[in-house]
Amino acid sequence: MAVLAGTSAALTATGVMTIGLLIVMAFVMGVAFAMDAPARQVYVMGLVGGENVASAISLNEVVLNASRAIGPAFGGVVIALTSVWCCFLFNALSFLPALAVLLLQRPAAPGPPRRAERASVREGIRYALTSPPIVATLVMAVTSGSVISVGVIVPLLATKVLHVGGAEYGAMLGAFGFGAVPGAMCAAASGPRPSGPEVRRLALTMGVVVVACAFAPNFPLALAGFAAVGATSIWFIARANALVLLSAEPGMRGRIMGVWSIALPGMNPVTGLIVGASADAWGPRAAYAGVGVVAALAAVAGWHALRRPDKRTTPALAEPEVPQLSCDRCR
Repeated sequence: MAVLAGTSAALTATGVMTIGLLIVMAFVMGVAFAMDAPARQVYVMGLVGGENVASAISLNEVVLNASRAIGPAFGGVVIALTSVWCCFLFNALSFLPALAVLLLQRPAAPGPPRRAERASVREGIRYALTSPPIVATLVMAVTSGSVISVGVIVPLLATKVLHVGGAEYGAMLGAFGFGAVPGAMCAAASGPRPSGPEVRRLALTMGVVVVACAFAPNFPLALAGFAAVGATSIWFIARANALVLLSAEPGMRGRIMGVWSIALPGMNPVTGLIVGASADAWGPRAAYAGVGVVAALAAVAGWHALRRPDKRTTPALAEPEVPQLSCDRCR
């Protein structure tokens, strides 16, 4: 990711960057994210253990959604004071502290990878399909992708419904991001292990809030609505993510997180096209309200599956089967 950002800075600074190259960069970044996200989830378990992983996931959502609000504003300042290529360069440099931390981490007892760790994501899909709670949660995750993909619906609501300009559009995006931060904090404070009933209630609440936001009659209420959507959606995603991770057997967690990445955000391009086509056909309000209705229906459809834990999965907070990590410098 750092190399891609640095390459984008060089191509932009030399005037070589084109729309085609930018699309290629975005595609490769998506491939890198698809490999990074599942590994990151299991890596976190090796750092904090099973009892703290739900809070760690929620903390990640706090950082992610704070950056959703603060990052674009900061990028705009960098572009205004310098240039676009400097913004790309700053993005590349921002990876260096994280890389330094990762390079300092060493497994306490490194060894060759087990066969299970080299298995394909197809095994994760097969495993997920045999677990009703995981399947129900993954379906809800797919629907939540349309909720958090505010880049698809917010421009349409801003320009065609509320008739506001760029500043108000930025404020609507910021409201979602700032609302997501307390939502993630609530998720972190909700206990070490999420339950199925908790996740289904959060999904249903998210759907209802989205419908209410879709019909906000004016700009101030739309701001409040998107803040509420940010809070409820990230609260749901953080707890659903932890539920899927902790419900899987330790040897399957990496592959299950690969399946989670397929569901969210992997399905976002598909659901984004559906939302965009719906907005063209019936208008932005109806399209976004439809997103909320589908999310609520997914929660209702998975109500029975999430009523009780899957007896086949681990019943307690088991520690992951990964080497304990330590820091050479800390020793």
